[in-house]
Amino acid sequence: MRVVWSEIAEQIVHGLGVQSGELIYVHDHSGRFEILTEVLLAIELAGATPLPQIDPADYLHRLWAGASTDYLSQWDRHRLVWMKQADRIVVLAGTVPDFRSAPSQSVQAWQTAEERLVSVENERLLPFLLVGIPTVQRAQQLGLSLADLDAHLLPSLSVTVEVLKRHIDSVLQALSGHHQFTIQTGNGSELHVTQGDRQWLSDDGVIDAVDRAAGAIASNMPAGSIYTTVIESETHGSCFRYHKGGPVED
Repeated sequence: MRVVWSEIAEQIVHGLGVQSGELIYVHDHSGRFEILTEVLLAIELAGATPLPQIDPADYLHRLWAGASTDYLSQWDRHRLVWMKQADRIVVLAGTVPDFRSAPSQSVQAWQTAEERLVSVENERLLPFLLVGIPTVQRAQQLGLSLADLDAHLLPSLSVTVEVLKRHIDSVLQALSGHHQFTIQTGNGSELHVTQGDRQWLSDDGVIDAVDRAAGAIASNMPAGSIYTTVIESETHGSCFRYHKGGPVED
């Protein structure tokens, strides 16, 4: 199946629920401008106005190294105005910057300004869609080429909400009526959990009116997850995690 970024950009606009006349805050942390361009165009074709903020990891590293602490402490000055005007937010997630390699005073000043932005965002309960974007750095961490990582991830980004809901409903139906679970993660590890009367939730990649009425204002792409909380006092056992391209943890 051949997937193109313009199709994924349309899926992003649909998932976020973009409406004509709105202002859409677009955070680009990926640095892949061919993708950002498609997202901005899809937003405009939906009749909304995109407001891009471009700050991939390498850009932030150079900003922290070169900008004055005074500027970084006021980094949110105009962005606060934008955040108060925005109707929705989409984040094109990329590689996480290495905060440890940057001047600590600069990072602290920037983070304080960033926290003020997030505070306004949270107060306004803006619909928020986080999109995982393949990057060169992430591909290298996994021992892949960027083309290979694209080939792995693009099909999952383009799955329609109808297909996701069908699979989600199938899994939830299989789980119905069960309240105790054993998770086997290899290496002889088992985690025993009790759900009790806590609810299963799901993420189909779309923030619709039903979601917002229930207080669910955030979603992800790729989507398709189901999740719940468990009774802490009735949880026992262990999990074993293996991260390809990262450390092994017990």
